[in-house]
Amino acid sequence: MEETKKLFSQKSIALATYFGGPAAAGYLVKKNYEAFDQEENGMKAFIISVVSTILIFAGIFSIPEHILDNIPNALIPAVYTGIIALIVEQTQGKRIKEHKLSGGEFFSGWKAAGIGAIFLVILVVVIAGIAFISGDLTKPDFDTKIYDYKVGKFIKNEKNALEVFNEMENAGLNFLVRELDKGIVLWKEK
Repeated sequence: MEETKKLFSQKSIALATYFGGPAAAGYLVKKNYEAFDQEENGMKAFIISVVSTILIFAGIFSIPEHILDNIPNALIPAVYTGIIALIVEQTQGKRIKEHKLSGGEFFSGWKAAGIGAIFLVILVVVIAGIAFISGDLTKPDFDTKIYDYKVGKFIKNEKNALEVFNEMENAGLNFLVRELDKGIVLWKEK
């Protein structure tokens, strides 16, 4: 009797895809192909998924920031997860359903989520590495001296503003008007 192999379900593949990107999906699809004794198809699927991941993230980073800010964070992963779910349905759906109907075993969703998390970490490391190498993180255009000076000035103004409350009980109306005029000038400055 032939040993039945475990597969990743379509839901598990979608879960891993959402968190780990298309490369995570490609890895799980590859594992399913290996269980079907179709290693060559598995390797093709994995290579296509890695290339797709690179293209998706290159596309994301080429979108102007003001446009990207208007796109909900979950939209892009939801779109590529939906596309991959359709591809998995077309390429492996029938065999996965047959496997389920015949009482075949499936890997847990937790394992798929873990694989998705591993691919997420890989993505973060690669993206951070590219940002570091390209100079985005090595040469920040942030001047700490100017920042410290302006924050010090802000704190001094805030302290002066709060002193008005201490003087309000004892001061007259002329004092309060003078302080209000000073405060308006400082407020416009900020």
